Amino acid sequence: MRTRIIAVGGLALLMFVGGAVLMWSGGSALSDYKRRPVPSFGATESAAVADIDATIAAVQERVRSAAAGSSDLASLGSAYLQKARATAEPEYYRLAREALRKALRLQPENLPALLGMGELSLGRHDFAAARRWARRALAVDAHNATAYGILGDAAGELGRYDDAFVSFQRMMDLRPNLSSYARASYARELTGDVSGAIAAMERAVAAGATAADEAWARTQLGDLYFNSGRLGAAAREYRWALFLAPDFVPPDAGLGRVDAARGSIKRAIRRYESIVERYPLPQYVATLGDLYEVSGRTTESLRQYDLVAAQEKLFVAAGVIPDVEVTLFLADQGNDPRSAVRLVRAQYAQRPSIRVADALAWSLYKSGRYAEARKFSREALRLGTRDASYHYHAGMIAKKLGEHGAARSHLSRALAINPNFSILYATHAERVLGGLR
Repeated sequence: MRTRIIAVGGLALLMFVGGAVLMWSGGSALSDYKRRPVPSFGATESAAVADIDATIAAVQERVRSAAAGSSDLASLGSAYLQKARATAEPEYYRLAREALRKALRLQPENLPALLGMGELSLGRHDFAAARRWARRALAVDAHNATAYGILGDAAGELGRYDDAFVSFQRMMDLRPNLSSYARASYARELTGDVSGAIAAMERAVAAGATAADEAWARTQLGDLYFNSGRLGAAAREYRWALFLAPDFVPPDAGLGRVDAARGSIKRAIRRYESIVERYPLPQYVATLGDLYEVSGRTTESLRQYDLVAAQEKLFVAAGVIPDVEVTLFLADQGNDPRSAVRLVRAQYAQRPSIRVADALAWSLYKSGRYAEARKFSREALRLGTRDASYHYHAGMIAKKLGEHGAARSHLSRALAINPNFSILYATHAERVLGGLR
């Protein structure tokens, strides 16, 4: 059986303004909330590539002039970063880094450049560096909400959840807007408070200053509904998002997942073929491969998986540290589970988040090291996150250890949380659970 845990939601990025809400329901102590890594938020993915190109051209013209300074270089770096996000072309990460570093050589305390380096580091999955850049930004402006967001994002990915929540609360206190609401939503989701996560994301929807803002937030809301098995509500939010921003890819991908969950595999394939043609992000390419596989189109499936491997080489060449799901995906494609363990363990040493702990548990399971896999699976579940894939992995590990009661419990919970959690493995979970019963 092929392992597939490519992230559905991905690491979304945004930059918005908005209203007000307490991050923690009832004003509870932050120590009561321990959760999964927070996605990095920065510039909107939905900006049209043509608009970004026009911005880059205009800023490049200023940079070429004799009067160009640190601010122009910081603006150019930010524009390149937007281009990287909008096109999934890793070369723009390198260009962004060059421009931002030049800006900081001219003016070491250039706040936009420091924040840009923090967001760039998040995008390249260098979370320790993102933390350092955020701290440098806060040394320049101790009340900068964006810097606290970057600091919290990095802390979450590094497994420092209490630190992350303190930073997010500070961000919320300074600027209660769409970006901070989104972090509050994700933080609530981490401890299994899905209804609280939905409520916070609904506030993010209301806080959107533009149609693109609202489209982004509605997509996140759709993901929350999908991950809790509410397909109708998820489809509604994805359709709203596409109405507001017709060129925005994530809600289109969300509708493809809904199609697949409802058994409309051919429709899902058509949608994902269009998506990959426009925005060939590895997670979309891998999902298309999965759809081909379940429909029996093995040759086309393998072609997509090979493309993921080729894409990842380009990202690594541009200095982007592989995300753990892609690392495990690539190792698994080589049918070398020991290599998968080695690669994911190296990730865990750098960023011991629960997401990486789950990936390490699954790679250990694939290599037959079930007792050690159970240790990391328990760590992945320690925050109470209602993630169906985590429980599926825990159930399969427990089954191999002969702990059939625990296996039934985890597999039942996975299917109760989201009966469509995986294109490849939801049906397998049902079959295994039936055998255990």
